[in-house]
Amino acid sequence: MVQWSAALQHRDSAAVLRGEADTPEQAARELVDAARRYLRGRTEHYGEMTAVYFDTIYELEIFGITDFSVPTDAIVEQILTALPNARNILQPSGENSPTPATSRARFDIHAGPGGLSGQLDRITTWTQTHLGRAAFLPAADPSDIAAAQQYSGNRWPQDLLDLFSRINGSELPILPEHDLLSLDRSNDIRQLWLDITTDLRQRHPEMAADFDPEVLGAMPAGTPAGIYLPQFVPIADRDGATLVVDTRPGDLHGCITEYTAEGSDDDGPLWTSLAAMLTNLADSLETGTEFLRDRPSAVAGELIWEQAR
Repeated sequence: MVQWSAALQHRDSAAVLRGEADTPEQAARELVDAARRYLRGRTEHYGEMTAVYFDTIYELEIFGITDFSVPTDAIVEQILTALPNARNILQPSGENSPTPATSRARFDIHAGPGGLSGQLDRITTWTQTHLGRAAFLPAADPSDIAAAQQYSGNRWPQDLLDLFSRINGSELPILPEHDLLSLDRSNDIRQLWLDITTDLRQRHPEMAADFDPEVLGAMPAGTPAGIYLPQFVPIADRDGATLVVDTRPGDLHGCITEYTAEGSDDDGPLWTSLAAMLTNLADSLETGTEFLRDRPSAVAGELIWEQAR
């Protein structure tokens, strides 16, 4: 039997679809049919489906599945053509050791004056001045913050506690490649990733030992895990890519890593802290310099991010 699963998510909902079939072709067709049944009437909220797991471990990026004008046969052919080169997400990539900073990592950025709160104030001042709008939504309820921290099973860095104590997401595209999350959406996306990890480990016990959440969760923050850990707390998300705060202990406790459907957390941390990330963002808004791969501008009261050249 060939098993398949597909994760679908946007700001307001998340779902994992699963099934199995006798052959790869039948599995691919069932995946497309199930996804399109779910998406019917919702496609305007979804981008391309990036989290598709074929035989539960072979990860594919599928294009056109949200466009009902693209024939099902074409999507099925795309899956079958891509399958031989699909990434095996349970294939160990070597010993678990910290990955050097990638070209997107900004370890040269440190928290600016005033720490996290000072950076939130800078960002708010910029949006009020240039967009005439508040940057963020009001703070989360303290009892909900306490419950979320207990749910994660790990001590949160003060920056993360301060974030949700000051704001609870944003309705603006305040980040160029992700949407800033409310605490409720953070909890939802965290559970979605954990469900995917649990499903993979249950279906493939022979490989599960290499990806033991207890072992990986005890490693220092910033160490690539290859799976989504309970200690990862989402702060932003879009199209199968999630920025998480790594709450594991160690020198990089509280660092920010991107967890994606394509590469898990293999690229290592992007910033050493939430305050450092927000300092980078505030600098970018105020000076037009790069944040990740993009530069900001204010056009007719809207925040526009364009890829830097």
